[in-house]
Amino acid sequence: MLSLLSNLMQAAAFAAIVFALFAVVYSFVKFERLTQSRPAVEKGPLTPSAFFTIRIARRMAGGAAAATRVCVLVVAPPPPPSAGAALAPADAARRAIRADDEVVELEDGTIGVLAVAAEHCAERLAHRVLGALSADGAPAGNAGVGCSPRDTTSADELLRVAVEALAAGRREGRLVRFAGDGTAPVAPAADAPAAEDVELLDPLTLVLSAERLPGAISKYLARCNKRGRKAALLCVDVNDLDAFNRRHGRPVGDRILQGVGRVLSRVVRESDLIGRVGADDFVVAMECGKDEAVRVGERVVAAVRDDVVQVGASRLHVTASAGVAGYPEHGETLRELLLAAEAALVAARRHGHGACVAYERAMGGARRARRHPGDRF
Repeated sequence: MLSLLSNLMQAAAFAAIVFALFAVVYSFVKFERLTQSRPAVEKGPLTPSAFFTIRIARRMAGGAAAATRVCVLVVAPPPPPSAGAALAPADAARRAIRADDEVVELEDGTIGVLAVAAEHCAERLAHRVLGALSADGAPAGNAGVGCSPRDTTSADELLRVAVEALAAGRREGRLVRFAGDGTAPVAPAADAPAAEDVELLDPLTLVLSAERLPGAISKYLARCNKRGRKAALLCVDVNDLDAFNRRHGRPVGDRILQGVGRVLSRVVRESDLIGRVGADDFVVAMECGKDEAVRVGERVVAAVRDDVVQVGASRLHVTASAGVAGYPEHGETLRELLLAAEAALVAARRHGHGACVAYERAMGGARRARRHPGDRF
């Protein structure tokens, strides 16, 4: 009996070693396939495009079970203003993406952007980057987009189709042009909702419009409930926007709002919903508990504080406040959650500019005198 058990254990150990070796070989073969052009590249100096191809391949080789979803943008920045840009185009683009995404300056003056994201998020990402490249925050320049696995599963081919999409978009006069037929990938029916569709975005901030947001969040919450997952609403308010508008003019106020929209898009996950619900209010729906949502809100208000707005010789320091409500503990309907998040936001403002506070029952249903975001739904 002991001999049989010993033989079985030896067989199991041998099988585990064989499986581990197979996994290593599989990953190596997959990486080599993705980097088909790499051996030729390494014979000479490593060009920016070759370096970018290697970075793409490494992202695409992230797992053996299924291809990692990767979006590659090749961006042609707009001409710099005569007074000179405050930031180099690559540095400006980096401010519009998440910390884990990458920007590479390519040899022809274009910029390569590499993001791990679902295909249907690519257009929102492209508009965010193009907005960061302009002086007034309105998208400017051109972008070609390639998506894996939709367009290809080869790293060098993915870069090539993005470059070709950029060239085609410039000929056609299109701000953003996708590989293949040039159309943006459509979100799956069960997925979160058409933030990628420009017609459904707030035209100033390029986040979901107030008209689109209620239905999108309701579906988002229903999906979380079906999966037994927690969710949270983060309500973000730009402090003293009216004062900035009176002192510096509405165009400056618009630039502030565009900056906050970019900060939200950069800080939260691609799967989260971001919308604008009032003159200076934003709402984010997240699949997480309220404590994690508070940590995200703290990062948002800190990033808004660090995002200085240059107006002539003046540097405007903008602040924001944020309130969090958890689903389902603070409300089971969108309106209940918005009222709770707004009450938390009122408490955050009492703490001083730049605070993020979670809802507590003692806060009640406090409202500010001005129009409440929930009144729009």
